[in-house]
Amino acid sequence: MSVLRQAEQQLQQQQQQHEMTVVLQHFEKIFLCLQTWLRYTRIHPQVMEKYFYLIHAAFRALTQIKLLEVSVDVIVELMRSYPTSPNAQSNSMMYQRVVPCVLALQTQPEHFTQAMREEDHDRLRGYCRIVIELGESCMSWILSAATEQQGEDQPLKDQVVDLALLCSAIPENDFATNDTYRRRSITY
Repeated sequence: MSVLRQAEQQLQQQQQQHEMTVVLQHFEKIFLCLQTWLRYTRIHPQVMEKYFYLIHAAFRALTQIKLLEVSVDVIVELMRSYPTSPNAQSNSMMYQRVVPCVLALQTQPEHFTQAMREEDHDRLRGYCRIVIELGESCMSWILSAATEQQGEDQPLKDQVVDLALLCSAIPENDFATNDTYRRRSITY
C-alpha cells in the first residue's frame, strides 16, 4: 500500500510541476507581448496606469529564474517608454509607481540581498539593468532642482543614486552598463 501511495504522490508532484511550467509559459508570452507593445506603440501614461498590475506582475516574476530575463526586459522597456524630462509631467505619475518597485529590489531579501549572497550573476545583472535604466530614464527628475514640491522626492532620488552606486560597486564589469545605449552611440 505504501508503494502505491508513493507512486500517487510522485504522480501528483509531476502534475503540479507540469502545471507550473504551463503557467510560467503563459506569463512569458504575456510579458513578451507587453514588451512588444511598449517598444512599438505609444501607450498614453493614463492608459498604462490602468494596466500597471502587469508591471507589478513583472516585478514579482523576478524571483522566477525562468521569467527573469523577460521580466527585466518588460520593466526596462517600460522605463524607456516613459522617460522623465523637465517638460513631461504626464510621465511623473508612472515614476511615482515605478521607483518604489525598483527600490524594493534592494530592501526585499528575496531579491538583491539573496542574489548578492548567492553570487547569482544572472539575477544581479538583471537587477542592475533595471536600476541603471531607472537612473538613465529619470535623469532629469534626479537632477531637478529641489523646489518645494520636488524637495519631497529628494529621499527617493538619493535612494535611486545609492542603488545605482551599489550596482556599479559589484566586481563584475558588465553589470552597470547599458549595451543598447552603447550600441546606439557607436552606430550614429
